[in-house]
Amino acid sequence: SDKPLKKKSFFVKVTVVFFGPFGSLFVINTHFFFYFDFQIVYPNNSKVSLGNELTPTSVKDEPTVTWDAEPAGTYTLIMSDPDAASVKGFLHWLVVNIQGSDIHSGKVLAEYIGSGPPLGTGLHRYIFYVFKQTGYIDFTEPYSSNTSAEGRLGFSTQNFADKYKLGSPVAGNFYLAQYDNYVPILHRQFMPGRCINLVLKCHFLPSQCITSHEEKGNVLI
Repeated sequence: SDKPLKKKSFFVKVTVVFFGPFGSLFVINTHFFFYFDFQIVYPNNSKVSLGNELTPTSVKDEPTVTWDAEPAGTYTLIMSDPDAASVKGFLHWLVVNIQGSDIHSGKVLAEYIGSGPPLGTGLHRYIFYVFKQTGYIDFTEPYSSNTSAEGRLGFSTQNFADKYKLGSPVAGNFYLAQYDNYVPILHRQFMPGRCINLVLKCHFLPSQCITSHEEKGNVLI
């Protein structure tokens, strides 16, 4: 039937991403399948499809996400960039205590932020995970708006899942993106009036953020 073939294909691709040449992203269980169909569609109809390349411009707005959830199930959604090397990972989106696949029923701990890989850093992976919770969880992470770095820099999906005993993800998807002309706009929006240089540990005026030297030093998101 089509279903086993789909699972096999998905497993192979996930294995390459999670345990391939880029390094380990998520090592809770080295043998697992994602059984849920996980659809991610942006307002401009761009779709996430297991490693396809999208542009920062096309993913700037929060997408619609759906998966084959159990109606009575409770879930956590995470989107992160493991390739934000200078900050050892970056959290783009975090919604918890989602009822079924109705993301609006969940609590947003980190508002959606699109992709902003700086010039010269190549393709970054942006990975969506869905975890099934055992029930309601009292998450202690502070709220992070779409202009705040609080709780985002150095975020580890593995550590978060371990902390709340979420187990392995039940659904996942990812896309690739590299720098385009929207990235400087996102960086200025992310920290209005300034941008953060994590290498030099100093602040720059917006006009200084557009040079190639400063651009490479900005937060890798």
